Amino acid sequence: LGGTLTRELCIDTVRKWQVFRSINLFFQIIERVVDTEHRHHFPMRKDFWLGFFDRGLVTDAWVILGSKATDEMGRILAAGEKDYRGLNWGRLSGGPSDQCALLIRVGKATIMEFSHSGRARMWGEKDKHAEIPQLHRTKYQAHLLRADCPPDQMFRHDSNGNWRIPAARCISRLTGASNKV
Repeated sequence: LGGTLTRELCIDTVRKWQVFRSINLFFQIIERVVDTEHRHHFPMRKDFWLGFFDRGLVTDAWVILGSKATDEMGRILAAGEKDYRGLNWGRLSGGPSDQCALLIRVGKATIMEFSHSGRARMWGEKDKHAEIPQLHRTKYQAHLLRADCPPDQMFRHDSNGNWRIPAARCISRLTGASNKV
């Protein structure tokens, strides 16, 4: 039914849909569980990562939920939310109950984005010495997500979005992808 090329295109479409759903889940769930004082910069961060996705640069994404977010996810699924049925995620321990993380692959770079109380970290293929967090695990310890990372590859989010340009430049340097923000 269409041959190998059509099959590969279908598999690629499903993968992209899973990545998109994961990014959306991360931001939807943190808006529900994180204190209001941190929520003001989530829309900007969501737009930033979806911008990379829209340009076809995000090849994988994996959500890691703290205990409060895991409970909220149960409520979302129990209410019949179909968008997230069948979507898998990892569980976070050793951090605040409302903390979540998003692991993203852009080219050969791995990016770890905390919901709050943590800096975004980026590792390229030259950062082999670091214990880079792996996607698609079922359990994570918060301290392991804070793996060693060069200081110029860590970004603290500010409410004005001043982190976006240096973060985009870092991604460009690590992957060769455009740093358009």
